[in-house]
Amino acid sequence: ITSDGLFTAGSNTASGKIKVASGNYAVTISVSVTAPAKYTLLSDFEGSDPGFSAQNATLSLNDTQVRYGSQSLQVAYQNDAKLTASRTLTQADRYVSLWVYGDGSGSILSAAFSYEDGTPVTQSLATLNFTGWKQVSAAVPEGAVSFDGLSLSASQKGTLWLDQVVLSNENTWDTTAPTVSLSVSGTSATAKITDNLQGGLAADRMTLKVDGQPVPFQWDAASGTLSATLSGLGKSSHQVTVTAADTCGNLARDSVTLSGASSNPFADMTNHWARTYTARLSELGIISGITSGDVTNFYPNRNITRGDFALMAANWLGLDLNAYASVSLPYTDTKDIPSWDLNAVKALYELGIMQGSRANDGTLRANARASITRAEAMTILGRMTEKGYPQAALSAFSDAAAVPSWAKEHVATLVGMEVVGGSNGKLRPSSPVTRAEVAKMLFTLW
Repeated sequence: ITSDGLFTAGSNTASGKIKVASGNYAVTISVSVTAPAKYTLLSDFEGSDPGFSAQNATLSLNDTQVRYGSQSLQVAYQNDAKLTASRTLTQADRYVSLWVYGDGSGSILSAAFSYEDGTPVTQSLATLNFTGWKQVSAAVPEGAVSFDGLSLSASQKGTLWLDQVVLSNENTWDTTAPTVSLSVSGTSATAKITDNLQGGLAADRMTLKVDGQPVPFQWDAASGTLSATLSGLGKSSHQVTVTAADTCGNLARDSVTLSGASSNPFADMTNHWARTYTARLSELGIISGITSGDVTNFYPNRNITRGDFALMAANWLGLDLNAYASVSLPYTDTKDIPSWDLNAVKALYELGIMQGSRANDGTLRANARASITRAEAMTILGRMTEKGYPQAALSAFSDAAAVPSWAKEHVATLVGMEVVGGSNGKLRPSSPVTRAEVAKMLFTLW
């Protein structure tokens, strides 16, 4: 504190009191010094507003090429293009970073800034000579006061995808997910949520869901506590899940299964280990059984077919299957898809979730009546899951080497989320999966 009363904070986080006295007067002022957030989110493209406007480009929110969360920004550009945004910079904003899915075009992507007098300046982020996701960054020019968006220098048309645009005070990317610990007592749900970086958590990047349906909650940032009262639970079983994403998009979650007395419509599930899951999924119309006379059975130990798996997955997603009736499938065996599974197969194909398989003769087939393998099932479930969860090390399983390369990312994610856990130290990726096992996966994925 200078003699004229100017207080300058140091670089360490601290709190205390400043006492000022003059003659018979004294004033005590409480002071807290906090470090600025290491990362500031500009856009994660999870809402309906992309946060950018475009010149010579068409912008659309996309759910197929995603690095974090459930959406990215697809940019279909025509030669040179601009993506305009407006964000006033602070002294803590030293870098702009984002994830780019390149198109291999060789176009140059740059970040645009301006100085206080309005003079524009750009900093190169990347030459798009790559395909797939890549994290890129550029330093904020000294003296710049505004981030004005992105620009593309291109000699041809192209398409790229953007995700998780942030400002930061260091040229690093946080890869550590928050921690979430959920407890439920009666109708009270409480979750302690922490992050490795100060300022990395916000209520709008958290969810509380019961059986996949959002529930209102309160967030106390000071104590790191999310709390809610769960209503309408009744006597049914439920899956309660809290998720939290930090500024860089790293996701974490914790779940609690509430075992209730959901009505059991299946005669062969009375004493089965998966009854909790099948009863609730049946109540919600996600699964069904086969009725003969007055008896309905689920046949939990039967291997599930690819077609029936598609139907359960589509119902779990809450899709209106009639809306996909006109979709044209590329499979040479489309005529063999059971009628009750057909629209579900069409829906998952249209959404890029289920893609079929190549036969030895090179044709693409649905194989809807064939049993689905565990690796195939986990790949489909992985495509249905938000991106950004930590991936588990599969080396803990003795048959990790047997997991196909196209399935590893999804298997590692589901293991990390504790949706699947293997059996006797094995993943059995090439083995079929039973109807009961699928019911547990879908219930746990909520």
